[in-house]
Amino acid sequence: MTPVPARDAAAVRKYAQDTALPLMGICLMLPAAPAGSDSDSQSAAPGALSVNGRRISAESIVRQALADRPFYAGGGGITVTGGEPSFQPEFALEILQRAAFAGMNTCMETAGCFDGDFLREASRCCGLFLIDVKDANEKRLRKNTGQSLSKLAANLEAAGELGVNFAVRTPIIGDINDTPEDMLELSAFARQFRPAEWRLFSYHELGLSKAERLGRKQGRFGTVSEERLQRLREIFYRELSGRMRPGSTGD
Repeated sequence: MTPVPARDAAAVRKYAQDTALPLMGICLMLPAAPAGSDSDSQSAAPGALSVNGRRISAESIVRQALADRPFYAGGGGITVTGGEPSFQPEFALEILQRAAFAGMNTCMETAGCFDGDFLREASRCCGLFLIDVKDANEKRLRKNTGQSLSKLAANLEAAGELGVNFAVRTPIIGDINDTPEDMLELSAFARQFRPAEWRLFSYHELGLSKAERLGRKQGRFGTVSEERLQRLREIFYRELSGRMRPGSTGD
């Protein structure tokens, strides 16, 4: 397994592209409620309890990935995503361990609010962590995602101490974290860590259809224009001047 050069933004983007494996994400399969309960299939939204996927072992996943290896660009590999991979820690780790043992590049997309033991185990077999920091405001983050900013910060710090390769991504959401003041708050938070890249991008609504299939009410958030996004990026990276390599602009 070839590690990503530390703090090399271009290498991070190429690594993530090379390891992307379509339909190789980990998603929770929620069991249907017992018959007769308030949440049974008769009262659920149409299609909410349908199974979109199939049961498969970690061994089978890696075997399939290896069979497709001739088609990968730059060596290829596996990106474990979701959902949230750390919700199924044993399964996620077994996939990464088997892939790394087979000499494949490995990558994980995560919200970063896992237990420290999971990070330590995963760091031994995961070549790159793509960690989402959705907001640097503690109250807003907990309100909108249920996540703890302090726990996320502890894991970002631990990632640096363990010497793992990690990059951070933050969605810019209209009327949530899209002001210059928000960028100052985010940059003050980001200044504590040393990721290979910290990317800002506009929020998208691709998750709405998933929420509908699960029978959940999903609030709509605002998007930002490319022009506004670029202005916010300029503020953010200016505040981090000297702590990010050139090219870490999120483009």
